[in-house]
Amino acid sequence: MKLGVKELKKSGTYTEEKIPKLRKILIENVERGLYYTQMDGLVEIDVTKALALLKKHEKKTGEKLSFTGWIVKCVSQAVSENKKAHAKKKGQKLIIFDDIDISVMVEKTVEGDKIMPLIFVIRKTNEKGFREIHDEIRAAQVISEEDYENIDSNKNAILLNKLPKFLRRIFFWKRFEKNPFFRKKYAGTILVTSIGTAGKRISGWAIHPTSHSPVFTIGSIKEKPCVVNKKIVIREFLFLSLMIDHSVIDGAPAVRFVGRLIEIIESAYGLDDL
Repeated sequence: MKLGVKELKKSGTYTEEKIPKLRKILIENVERGLYYTQMDGLVEIDVTKALALLKKHEKKTGEKLSFTGWIVKCVSQAVSENKKAHAKKKGQKLIIFDDIDISVMVEKTVEGDKIMPLIFVIRKTNEKGFREIHDEIRAAQVISEEDYENIDSNKNAILLNKLPKFLRRIFFWKRFEKNPFFRKKYAGTILVTSIGTAGKRISGWAIHPTSHSPVFTIGSIKEKPCVVNKKIVIREFLFLSLMIDHSVIDGAPAVRFVGRLIEIIESAYGLDDL
């Protein structure tokens, strides 16, 4: 049951939807720890067409486009067709945002010589093309530590690091866990992270435990034999793992969402324009 579209200045428009009574018992069991909160999935996706188009563009222009950026756009497209996939629970309601804000992890050098992954939120990916997303990721990779700290959504988080642990729990983590608008402000609505480059020699998936949901982890890409038109051919497959919050979406709709995401990726969505 939808309660109408609302707007919050810093969160954009969103829809509130009452949680059906029949789902409340399931959600209570999830929250009590009787069921696992997340649904995990491991999929192999044929990215042969997409990689061929990206390589063709690189050969023609000398520009290496971000594969992660393209996956971000594919995820954004799939979610825009089924927004409940990135819904957040607030009390007895679901908050379904219209804007799709996706966090990506970028390795940066901090404090002089320490390398660690930092979160960058790409806002309104549903309104941006692949090229815009690619440019934001490339900019994030070269941004200075000082400029990173001056990003509005990072300032308060950096100040919180100076507080004792119990105060961080009170002022940040409790709100982060319970308030979907607060969570969206600091971490977006979706996380896409990549370990593919680091694990080129590894065939398989990685499960990325996190308070975020949904989460998409890009693994390695490997050549594998498969059957196409009744012939065995060698294709390139992406190992992608995903985690979706079972308290906001049921299994069957989640599977349909993943199926649509696979279709979008295998069709090399948006790359024909290159």
